[in-house]
Amino acid sequence: MLVEVTVDKRLSGAGIRLSGWSRANLPRTLRFADRTVTLSRVQLMTGQGRAKKGVQSQLVLSVSPAIATTLRLPKQQCRLCSDEAEGDWRLGPCFAVYARTTSDEQRRFGEQTQLFEDLSVEAGRRGVDLVVIGPGFRQSHQGWRYDTSSHSWRTCLLPTPDGVIRRSGAFARRDQETARADLAWFSRTARLHTLPATCSNKFFFYQLLKSVPQLRPFAPRSTVATNALQVWRAVLNRNHVYVKPVTGAQGVSVVRLDREGKRVRASWEVSSASRAKPLVKDGTPIGHEVSGAVRPMSVRSQVFDGIAGFRQFWQGTGLKRCLVQDTVPLPTTRYGQPFDLRWLIQSVDEPMIMARVARVGQGGAVTTNIHTGGEAVDAVTLLREQLGGTRASQVIRELDHAALAVANELTRRFGQFAEAGLDMALRDDDTLAIFEVNPTPGRRMLRQLSPDLREMSLVTLLEYAIHATGFTASVD
Repeated sequence: MLVEVTVDKRLSGAGIRLSGWSRANLPRTLRFADRTVTLSRVQLMTGQGRAKKGVQSQLVLSVSPAIATTLRLPKQQCRLCSDEAEGDWRLGPCFAVYARTTSDEQRRFGEQTQLFEDLSVEAGRRGVDLVVIGPGFRQSHQGWRYDTSSHSWRTCLLPTPDGVIRRSGAFARRDQETARADLAWFSRTARLHTLPATCSNKFFFYQLLKSVPQLRPFAPRSTVATNALQVWRAVLNRNHVYVKPVTGAQGVSVVRLDREGKRVRASWEVSSASRAKPLVKDGTPIGHEVSGAVRPMSVRSQVFDGIAGFRQFWQGTGLKRCLVQDTVPLPTTRYGQPFDLRWLIQSVDEPMIMARVARVGQGGAVTTNIHTGGEAVDAVTLLREQLGGTRASQVIRELDHAALAVANELTRRFGQFAEAGLDMALRDDDTLAIFEVNPTPGRRMLRQLSPDLREMSLVTLLEYAIHATGFTASVD
């Protein structure tokens, strides 16, 4: 049930006033997240909130400033869900997004700022207190709430949230240990609703797929290399491979290697803002924080006659540990553009397919990633154009079945999670290949594809927050 919560300066101490209630069971305590107050006075306003026939009356809970401060409620007036257990009334949920921050006040959370603002606006409609927190929260209990009236983020003291989702895949070096400790604590206390960071490790995910007989056929052969010689030998033995950072993202530092007789050709993508060779610093790919604009890309290549030249090239990449994965030749559109697939999996009470996206790369591109110039199109439409209606329907069912099988296996191993992005492709014979899972999927592809679908994905995330924290979704 949704309740309008207001702060009334005329109330003092631990007093509240209820308007629109027809129930006899009045609260003795009021709880918000991990904070509780024992009420000293409860006023029931009768004769108010009477609604027209067929229309629900508005339920208003007025609290004193002291209660608002103690509970760390959002603001002077807000809408929250309520759970009216006998004598103990619970408000919420307070649901947190855990993310890294920037020094730019206009883009406090980098490229995710707009996403968090849109999520906050939708949360306010649905009775969710959406907050953003970052490394060090356990010590400071400080975070941010979005003020829809001033269109700005306010720093405020927060309760310990009912639930948390991690929205950043990497943190600044100075924050890594703190973030790891924060997230481990949220996980231990059953508040964290994001897959663990280990799932972002491409080799870990490959091993997971290989361990499940149903999923094993979908896993392209992958090995780990730690030096240039191991990579060189791999491409000579396997002819065509992709080399990727084990924990990379957004298509950064991906190199395609092709054997040409006794020589090896390396191909990689370069943006106008990067060096000519893939760039990694201290073994971690750079490029997680990029501007909202897609980087213009061009493809560079270099041919090596032997290990000596290749070793020099490899040292320039900065890669220390990488995944060497067999190339899966991607199908192409009628314009010669390669494409692969991203399925967005979300949960409310069980995993479901929220979006089916095809990522169409530029002709001759090394990757199809949206951050490196790819384009998002509706996967169902594209597959029907490629395969015809009947065959496309069958392939989509197979893709859905495989994606949900992966989601169910991840749930079995790690518990319920809010969402994940699954990267897949079709081989030449229309069989499926699964590459990796992204525990913190963005919304850029959905924004390109359909604003309505993006909004629906945000609503689903909030419905998950309500359900997972024990409240009941209700929208006027």
